[in-house]
Amino acid sequence: MPDALRACALGAIALPVAGAEAPAYWYGFPPALIPLWSEPSGPSYHGYWKHWFIERELTYVRMYVEWPIALELARTPAQLFALVAIRAIVETDAVTPQVAAFAAAVGIGNLDQIDAVSLDTGDDAPGLVRLDQFAADAPLACFSDPASYGGSFPLSTQPPGADALARTSQFELDADVLAGWLGDAGCPPWLSTRPQSRLALCRSYLAQGAFGLAWLTINARGWSIADARTAVAELAAAAGDPRFEVLASAWLSVANDSAGGY
Repeated sequence: MPDALRACALGAIALPVAGAEAPAYWYGFPPALIPLWSEPSGPSYHGYWKHWFIERELTYVRMYVEWPIALELARTPAQLFALVAIRAIVETDAVTPQVAAFAAAVGIGNLDQIDAVSLDTGDDAPGLVRLDQFAADAPLACFSDPASYGGSFPLSTQPPGADALARTSQFELDADVLAGWLGDAGCPPWLSTRPQSRLALCRSYLAQGAFGLAWLTINARGWSIADARTAVAELAAAAGDPRFEVLASAWLSVANDSAGGY
């Protein structure tokens, strides 16, 4: 994690957007999310989206808790910083001293360009491609034609292709739009919304050594925190990956029952 991003997550660099909480507050989130900050309105998180045991690109998302979905909003730290700046400018209709201080602290050198784009398209994703930070590796939301996108995040409004099913988390799909497909008997179990024991399904994948499918099962809606804690601990023990053990320990350290579930 770049030093400037770590400083934002720890609250050492002030975020110039209304309601940003850093360090992030625990409202309940799956372990694929590494929160950088939270916002009580919603509530929602901005953070890393990191998959384990499957081939997926590390990316940055905004995750909504009550409408449980993760949407890719940036693919690089520079893009995430630019998003914070343009959102803050749109909120206040000005480049405030707080925005200027944030830009200086995180190394944004094109604040005038960001301000100019905000006047034309606000902080809408399609307009972001005019910014230097989004000239390459733009996130999915920037493209009206998904075929132009070069990342690995799935389109939330349609079922993933057969080659992508075992790399897709249910949190990446719009449950309202895809309700019929997600509830269909033919939907893969780790994506399905049909009644089932998430913990039992996860354990079945662990018994097969299918750690990627166990991970995707954990990162689906419908878990109690108590069962999710058990599943994360069992996956860490079975996989024996020291790096994943760090993630599991960190998530378990904050995942208390106050959130009920996710």
